[in-house]
Amino acid sequence: MSDQNEDKTVVLGSDAQRGPDKGNKTGGKLVETPTARLICNDPSQIDGSPAELIVPLVNGQTQTIGRGDASSFIIASRKLSRQHARLFPGVGAWGVEDMNSTNGVYVNGHKISTTWLKHEDEVRFGSLAFRYEIDRPMVQAGRGLSMSVPAHQDDDVSDRTMMVGSLGAGKAVLEAVRKIESQPKRVIDDFEDEAEPKKPSVVGKMLARTTILLGLLGILGAGGYFYYPIYKKQQDVATTIERSAQIRKRVVDRAIQNTGGVSKEIITFEQDLNDLEAAIEDSRRFLASEQNAKLADVAARMRFLAFEREFLPVFLKGDIPALRVLIDRLNGEVENIATRAAPGADHLDTEGLAAVRELVKLAGTVTTFRAFALEFPQVSKLAPVNPPKDRVQMLETVKTDFTRIRRASNRFLSVDYILFNSIVKVVEEKDMALLNQWKEFLGSNP
Repeated sequence: MSDQNEDKTVVLGSDAQRGPDKGNKTGGKLVETPTARLICNDPSQIDGSPAELIVPLVNGQTQTIGRGDASSFIIASRKLSRQHARLFPGVGAWGVEDMNSTNGVYVNGHKISTTWLKHEDEVRFGSLAFRYEIDRPMVQAGRGLSMSVPAHQDDDVSDRTMMVGSLGAGKAVLEAVRKIESQPKRVIDDFEDEAEPKKPSVVGKMLARTTILLGLLGILGAGGYFYYPIYKKQQDVATTIERSAQIRKRVVDRAIQNTGGVSKEIITFEQDLNDLEAAIEDSRRFLASEQNAKLADVAARMRFLAFEREFLPVFLKGDIPALRVLIDRLNGEVENIATRAAPGADHLDTEGLAAVRELVKLAGTVTTFRAFALEFPQVSKLAPVNPPKDRVQMLETVKTDFTRIRRASNRFLSVDYILFNSIVKVVEEKDMALLNQWKEFLGSNP
């Protein structure tokens, strides 16, 4: 990397954005939120490819990260949603929250909705990875409790979530016992004999504590019994979405290496199709029992990736009836997937699904132009038959739809659907050019 790029360090935020350093109070003591930062592991994924990208976390000020103007830290990357995540201060720590992003937030490889961060955690917004660092490990202080935050700790996000629940239950038990112990002693006067006030027996106190503890454990156990299946299913769905994202990246990377595929006579994608079918089947299994916008979006994306690998070899052979069969089958599957997206879902959660529905239409127009080109391959007076003028006029109308969808879907075609994009370019450069030649020829030869 040149010296010019090495000086190209991007630090998001400025002193003008920082609020007063108020800290957080816990148990009568002032516990400051530490000064920290997020350091991008691979800035080359960001538009402009800065040599280094640092997101400072200072003065206990909440920050939002995304690619939209509404975010306090704007990162020029399509991998991020417009408002992707929120970083918020806590007692001696920073937390991170997913703001319903398309590609999710992951801490040490686990998808999260919200959690606290530790020194040197890996925080990933979609596929854009950062390293979380604090200037110094902090000490959380509370009434009768002091815990140091180590620089390294071999646990995961799910363990931290369970620990929060355990501490809450423990506090409830201690508070209940404290109330028992603080009850005033009752003095029973015996008018016949002078007697000293009776004190609660040790056995009575222990029975009270045990009863409270067993009751709380019973409540927690009942809650766990009913909640765990829901929690387990949510985890399985999150795992399916993450695994699908990894498969999608793998097959897209292989497609990029095969950008000249349209010019080849025979292309097979057996490995890609096997991987994609496994991911599609996982999505179908969950969507069969519930509506989930993000899962429907993932299923549609994976289905179109499989479709373009089936479509390309048939397109090269020029088998128009087989192409139309593939398109009809894809249209039915995508429309069925669309019914499994939750009503009123955020458009960011379903933008991939919406794009696929448009690309199904584009596949139909591509097939129409290719059919015309195969039937009337050469403009000439010696051609055995000329295309009817009304058919040429009809194709001019189809060309308008082709251009509209092509422009609206350009981001998805150029990033995810590399193979189908190569087909679209061939149709633009050859088949549509042939249509224009026939139009001029027929206009000059009534």
